[in-house]
Amino acid sequence: MTTGTLGRTVERNREFELLRSHFSKCLDGNGAVIVVSGSVASGKTTLLHSFGETAVEEGAVFLDATASRSEQDQPLSVIGQLLHSATPSQGEAERHKRLLVHAVSTAEPPAFLPPPGRGGADVRARRELANIFFERAQSAPLIIGVDDAHYMDQHSLECLLFLIRRLRSSRILLVLNESSRVPQGYQWFQAEVSRQPFTRIVRMNPLSRRDVSHMVTAALGEQQADQFAGVWHHISGGNPLLMRALLEDHQAATRDPLLEAPPGPAFHQAVSNCMHRCGDAVLAVAQGLAVLADGDPTSALEEILGESHATVAQSVDVLNSAGLLEGTGFRHKATRSAVLDTLSPGVRSRLHAHAARQLHTLGASAVAQARHLIAGDPVSEPWMTTTLLEAADQAVDEGQVYLAADCLRLAQEGCTDERMLAAVKAALVHVEWSLDPAVAGRYLPELTRAVWQHKLAMPAVLSVISQLVWAGDIEQAKEIFDAVERGDIGTQLPDAGDEEALTLTHAWMCCAFPDLLGRLPSAEGARPRNTTSMAALAVGAVLKGEADGSLVLEAEEVLQRSRLNGRSLGPAAAALAALVLSGRLRTAAHWCDALLQEATERNAPMWRALLLATRAHVDMRWGMLDAAERSAQVALDIAPPGGWGVLLGLPLASLVSAMVAKGRCREAEKYLRVPVPAAMFQTPFGLDYLQARAQYFAAVGQTSAALGDVHTCGELMDKWNLELPSLVPWRVRAAELSLELGRVQESRDQAQEQLARLRPEDYRARGMALRVLAASSAPEQRLPLLRESAELLVKSGDCYEQARTMTALKRMCQELGWLEQARKLESRIAELSSKYGFVPPAEVPEREESLATLAAPPSLAPSFTPSHDDQELVQDLTEAELRVAVLAAQRHTNTQIAKTLFITVSTVEQHLTRVYRKLRVSNRADLSLELLLRSVDHP
Repeated sequence: MTTGTLGRTVERNREFELLRSHFSKCLDGNGAVIVVSGSVASGKTTLLHSFGETAVEEGAVFLDATASRSEQDQPLSVIGQLLHSATPSQGEAERHKRLLVHAVSTAEPPAFLPPPGRGGADVRARRELANIFFERAQSAPLIIGVDDAHYMDQHSLECLLFLIRRLRSSRILLVLNESSRVPQGYQWFQAEVSRQPFTRIVRMNPLSRRDVSHMVTAALGEQQADQFAGVWHHISGGNPLLMRALLEDHQAATRDPLLEAPPGPAFHQAVSNCMHRCGDAVLAVAQGLAVLADGDPTSALEEILGESHATVAQSVDVLNSAGLLEGTGFRHKATRSAVLDTLSPGVRSRLHAHAARQLHTLGASAVAQARHLIAGDPVSEPWMTTTLLEAADQAVDEGQVYLAADCLRLAQEGCTDERMLAAVKAALVHVEWSLDPAVAGRYLPELTRAVWQHKLAMPAVLSVISQLVWAGDIEQAKEIFDAVERGDIGTQLPDAGDEEALTLTHAWMCCAFPDLLGRLPSAEGARPRNTTSMAALAVGAVLKGEADGSLVLEAEEVLQRSRLNGRSLGPAAAALAALVLSGRLRTAAHWCDALLQEATERNAPMWRALLLATRAHVDMRWGMLDAAERSAQVALDIAPPGGWGVLLGLPLASLVSAMVAKGRCREAEKYLRVPVPAAMFQTPFGLDYLQARAQYFAAVGQTSAALGDVHTCGELMDKWNLELPSLVPWRVRAAELSLELGRVQESRDQAQEQLARLRPEDYRARGMALRVLAASSAPEQRLPLLRESAELLVKSGDCYEQARTMTALKRMCQELGWLEQARKLESRIAELSSKYGFVPPAEVPEREESLATLAAPPSLAPSFTPSHDDQELVQDLTEAELRVAVLAAQRHTNTQIAKTLFITVSTVEQHLTRVYRKLRVSNRADLSLELLLRSVDHP
């Protein structure tokens, strides 16, 4: 056997060698019949022709034919193919033709199940036809192969049976390929053949995993076989045709041999070929199973197809043998897809509609019924709208947002009851928000009218309130909520008094608009009854400054208990907000990532966008600018600005702050030009946005505008009685900007007031405030402030603020000549900026650098003893010159010195000219800060 032949039959070596063994016996005059039995596409045809080619190479004659269902009514069609494949001479061909015509003309119509010898060609005709094969076998061994033998016409069966009874002492080997399940019209022939002593049965079982591994090794190599054989064996069910298709798709789809390619066009075509070769009854059952979803009762299939239980069961067995099914389910979604594609759209829709009715009759789940209602022809049944509403409810619980939306859209189309229609639309708004809040917002005016017309039950009313808050219509939301509390709305409708949803809606409304925080009950002594009230209580307490450790732990407990879906998203978001606002950023990040994974699995775009924006906020608080930018940008890609409502400030603030810190102010300006709702500035999200805009203004030199935004933050927080530096440390920002404007005392006062209002755990805000206070303090007072600031910023985890502190320390080291320590700090700053994506603070404009002029720790200070001559030179400076020199030595710009000392820039320049001359230096880099500080107190 040649290498090429071996490559074609590598998966059937055992069966091939069995045929070779019988062929060897045939050479010695021992004829035999080999029946090769197997399911569709099990490799019977490939085996037959590979064996035939090998036999021809070894001197045999190979005659072959393929039976067909479409030719079963044509007498002797298979015998005719065999004679034609012998490539007879012209004289032989004419003889064959005469014999066939005579045999057909003398044949009697066979009964449905003819016993041997009755019906078909007469005995003389059979003998003459058989003699043709015996004559051919005298000159060379003869291999006769019939593929799909179970589809032979009855006359050919009679002729072959005549031949079989007489071939034992001949050099003829007859190979019959038949299905593992044969039609009734073939069973009599099968019985006669199997009783012959020289008949051998070869079972073509599905390929084992080892067989598949050999196939993959031969085609791709051992490494790929180790990686893919197990998966492909499961997908193909051991079907050689499907396996070869998987190999073909893999080789065509990827250049990386170690990267698995999904089933593709070749696999799709192979499945289709299998289905059409299985027969109409099996194809119909496969199509019915493909229409039914996994989990649907297969008992519905009999009614849908109008077939008996026995027919369906037998077809399922055939499909299992063919490697298409595992039990009653398809082995792979690509298999189901290929089977569905054998249906025309019209037939598929009718099957879905029929399936919906049958599943309803059988009492299947609402979701199972709904899937078919959505995919099928319109169904006008009284139960349809109720079923779709129930299915949407189940889908929301299971996190299947798109399915819920499809259910509600279809319910809306078929609903004629006014009250029911309002309920459907309210549910649809709730679900549409998860996909695109901008679309959901279009329903709000209509639903608001439905609320006042008493058409909605309590859960739907509360959903409308939440949507109004999101859209920024707080007045309408408050008005409806107050009516609910008074009992004017909802009490007379079903599901009134849904206290859990009421609690959460109230908390969402008050936290989104802190003007209403006073309406929330105090956390002191409160005993939450469930996760919803726990989450609501926790976030409210944090905003009101009443939170203790136990409440924050309860917020985390809410997240531990929750499985993300349309109902749990609200409590989960509230609990996550409580963690972020209370400064538990590490815990918040963990749960944010966990919820993001669930939101991705449930394919809920707005859930993902909201969680990504929250993660971006956390990353900004850590100074991880690359991560913050990515998350915020993806959030806005998923949900464009028009759908964010008052929460638009959340992703925009992160993007603007990240861009500014990265030195990309032009891009930051682009995001600041995005229109934002006016109502946003009545929410905490507006505070975040104002703070980011202030950072932009400061970076482009508009310090007064920046200070204005920061003061607006402060006014709003004072108005709301909101002291939450973890959200917006506005006093620190104001102190920084005041210092840049030269208002030193004002800066000190603001920093000190911020420090007085902080809790011990407010590490970040305290560290920032201490740094600003140090920058506005006398040099000898800076060291302890800066050391504490550095320690707190490390504890907070904010890498960007740490870098700002280290930049100031580096500058001070350079000024004092401590170059080794300065190099170490510079290396660490570069490491942080490279890792987290910000511009090293040393490279931002001077007006920002001046805010971080810090002294070095005493352990870094080298000994310094000024010479007597140096001290005499300093004594020559006037008081005004000395003050200017000190500030210049601290790397203040001329403009900043002028603002600090309330003089003109021209006067500063004149003073510095005289200072340089008197101290015999050429520029401010040569000024000795410590020498100057020994001669004058800092102003």
